[in-house]
Amino acid sequence: MAVKKNGFVIHLRGTAMEKINQLKSGLVFSVNTIYERIVGSDDAEAEAEKIFEEFFASIKDEDRRQRMRARHWRIQQELNKAKDPTQRYNKMVEMFWKGFFEFKTILGDTSSKIK
Repeated sequence: MAVKKNGFVIHLRGTAMEKINQLKSGLVFSVNTIYERIVGSDDAEAEAEKIFEEFFASIKDEDRRQRMRARHWRIQQELNKAKDPTQRYNKMVEMFWKGFFEFKTILGDTSSKIK
C-alpha cells in the first residue's frame, strides 16, 4: 500500500500495513457492534446513552474523560434544538462536515509550517 504524505509516497509493508488493517477491522467491528446494539434494543436512546457511558468509563485520564463528557453534552444540546428527526439528522451532518473542514484547515496550517 502506498500513502502520499507531504508530496512523498511512502510504501507501507509488513508491520505498518498489518497495524493499519487491524485498526480498520477493529473500527468496522466497533461500528457494527454499536449499530446492532442500538437497533436491536427496545429503547434505542437508553442503549445509546449506555454505550456512551461505557466509552467514557474506558477513558483512564480524568481530565480527558471530563472534556469528552462536556463535548458530548454540547453536541446533545445542539441536537436537542431540532424539532423532528430529519432536522436532527441534518444538524448531525452539518456538525460533522464543519468539524471535518476545521480539522482539514488545522492540518493544512500545520503542514505549511513544517515545510
